Amino acid sequence: MFMGASARQFTQVGNAVPPILAAQIGNSLSESYF
Repeated sequence: MFMGASARQFTQVGNAVPPILAAQIGNSLSESYF
């Protein structure tokens, strides 16, 4: 669970997910929804 302000939560998620994995997830989501 992430605590704090929403900006801080995004920072925590960003620190927890490796950039390459985050890019792949973003690509998959964009293909699914757009």
